[in-house]
Amino acid sequence: MDAENYLKDMIVAIRRRVVESDAEADFEFDRSLALGDESIGLDSMDLAEVVARIQKDYGITLFEDGYDVRTWGDVIDVLAGQKHTS
Repeated sequence: MDAENYLKDMIVAIRRRVVESDAEADFEFDRSLALGDESIGLDSMDLAEVVARIQKDYGITLFEDGYDVRTWGDVIDVLAGQKHTS
């Protein structure tokens, strides 16, 4: 699975759990959105979950390993250069 689909699937799963509805129906992934932009449907706790899953699945900590990530596109670019470990 490529990095963008990995993130989309994770975000949809979190949204589905949080809103308990068909989270995919109204979901549009915008790579240019800032990580803290809640219009994607994630709050700060959800973002922490995303970061933890990335750490588990890719073995990197986005904010501690020196990556300059500000947008979802930045995250995709970092993940595209990493090996998925699980």
